[in-house]
Amino acid sequence: MGLKIFGIQFIIQLAMKKYLLPIIMLHIFLSGFSQSYSVDFFVQKAKENSPLLHQQNSKSEIISLDLEQIKRVYTKPQIFIDANFSFSPIISTDNNTSRFIPIAENVADYYGYDLGVTDGGQYQAVVEINKPLFNSKKIEIFKQKADILQQENGNNIRLTTKELEYSVKHQYLLCLIAQKEIDFAEKNTNFLFQEIKTMEKLVENAIYRPTDLSLLKIEQRNYLIQSKKYRAIYRQRLANLLILCGIAGTVSEKLEDVNFELNSGGTDAIFIEKFTTDSLKIIANRQIDNVKYKPQLSVFANAGLNAIYLPDYKRFGLGFGLKFSWLLFDGKQANISKQKSEISLNNIAFEKQKVISDNELKRKNIIEQIDAVNEQIVLRNEQINAYNDLLKIYKIKISQGRMSIINFTEILKKIADTEKEKLLLEMQKQILINAYNFWIQ
Repeated sequence: MGLKIFGIQFIIQLAMKKYLLPIIMLHIFLSGFSQSYSVDFFVQKAKENSPLLHQQNSKSEIISLDLEQIKRVYTKPQIFIDANFSFSPIISTDNNTSRFIPIAENVADYYGYDLGVTDGGQYQAVVEINKPLFNSKKIEIFKQKADILQQENGNNIRLTTKELEYSVKHQYLLCLIAQKEIDFAEKNTNFLFQEIKTMEKLVENAIYRPTDLSLLKIEQRNYLIQSKKYRAIYRQRLANLLILCGIAGTVSEKLEDVNFELNSGGTDAIFIEKFTTDSLKIIANRQIDNVKYKPQLSVFANAGLNAIYLPDYKRFGLGFGLKFSWLLFDGKQANISKQKSEISLNNIAFEKQKVISDNELKRKNIIEQIDAVNEQIVLRNEQINAYNDLLKIYKIKISQGRMSIINFTEILKKIADTEKEKLLLEMQKQILINAYNFWIQ
């Protein structure tokens, strides 16, 4: 008999050695696919799926292409074909005879254009090249404008990312509140389940009445109803979070808890930089407007047909030269543009100072709210500790049959309400910290 048992144990050990390694490897493999639904996961997904961020990243490429296009306008030659044909026949009435004459020659009395226009028409078909000269300083002005636009777009990307992070974290916290309320309701349901088991024994021993047991069951039922309500709220909030992040499908696992901390030593830079780039854009636009007041020199050349009589091979030729243009007076429009720029710059400076003041007040107000919440959390902890001490005494009295069930359920409600208030205060603190961190870089 002992030998048989030993043989069975040996077979089991052999099987364990044979399959233990595959089982461990399978566990590691499956663990690698487990999702960790943290707030960072949702923030990253929101960034990846944001149409606005995608558009702003594309805008950076467009700004570079616009600058390249301007460079080619001011430095590269333009080659084009210029071709036209005009034909102006007349009706001659010489010798009291009307006749159609396609090309006027030695005619005295006729209907039609002047003979200088009609004697042969005009025939033109040339290839022309035109190249601007000495525009390096003008290109530098446009390059400065492009650098400012890139700086502005980069700040917009950072600001959009910051706004997206704030929105995702805020919605995540709303989901987390609902999830914690579900856990809270389930915890109280399980607690009452244990108390009901104890009460059932006390009822069997005629220490308490069945109505006392029914009262506990009603309280447990209330928490079950609350749990279902919170689950519906959680599903709705989670759906909004998934939409915000551009995630298809759903999330089945629980969300991880968070513990945000206040950013210290931050600045308003991300909000103030907008006003800096707006001012620089106005200055750059003024410089670009002044470009049209600069003298422009270009060289041109053409080759082809250019004739006023019926063309033949003798009328093919070429030409070249310089073209110079300089705008000297436009009704003092430049002075008006300068005044408009100064007004815009003053408005930007005023708005910048207002934003700095407002942001400081917002942060100060949030800090005051956080301090008030911390004080309330301390008070709730003191209440909970006192209630728990009282609950221990009540449970002893319940076991001895010397406690009213109504009083017992009342203390349970007070403990539950206080714990829920503490829970909501802790989550409110996280919401406030998230808001504070948004207004500081």
